[in-house]
Amino acid sequence: SPPVFYKLLDIRGIDTVENINRNLDVELVSLKTSRKADAPVSIGNLNAVLRELYRDLGRIRQNMMKDYPHLLLAGDMSEDLLEKVPRWVANIRCLNWRISGYFFTGWRAGAVESEFRAAFPRSEKARPLRNTWPLVERELPFYRDCLQLNAKWAALGIDMLRILRSDALSNVNQNIEEVGNALWNLVYNSPRVIESFNLLGIGFNDVRTLFENERIV
Repeated sequence: SPPVFYKLLDIRGIDTVENINRNLDVELVSLKTSRKADAPVSIGNLNAVLRELYRDLGRIRQNMMKDYPHLLLAGDMSEDLLEKVPRWVANIRCLNWRISGYFFTGWRAGAVESEFRAAFPRSEKARPLRNTWPLVERELPFYRDCLQLNAKWAALGIDMLRILRSDALSNVNQNIEEVGNALWNLVYNSPRVIESFNLLGIGFNDVRTLFENERIV
């Protein structure tokens, strides 16, 4: 919708477009300053959104495959838990005394382990934390990167940690690519599509007519 697209213009890759002036020189134009907030969203605008989103999701996926192929906490991770993990890691690390290890601090370490286990019930490979804390600590920057992507795409309500919990990153990437391809197929075939929609009673300018009512949010 126009209001959502206007919010997305805070993203440089969507806001900036190339225009050719009378001298055939390429100029960079900001859509946020050159269009009205309620202006209709064009196919080109939508394609710019899909392209930028696909690029960001691809970067996250590539980063995960290259540097974090075996995430320990992804199945349970949320923004709230991400804030708590550094404290658990710091506590369990401090309780490991240089000479005696956890011999004199075992009961306190056990309390940390219990709290951590309750927070990450599906993350069995991350336990016991006293053994895995270096690996757990190492993957925290990846989740923070996901939160930055959430902030960038807040207008669309994207939750990367939820996608990771569902192990759906590859599917989401593929779906975005398919939507982009379908979009341009629709453009190339639009005259025939519009004629068919008119015959079927489908409003081409209202996508709600393409879906069942109960599936429209």
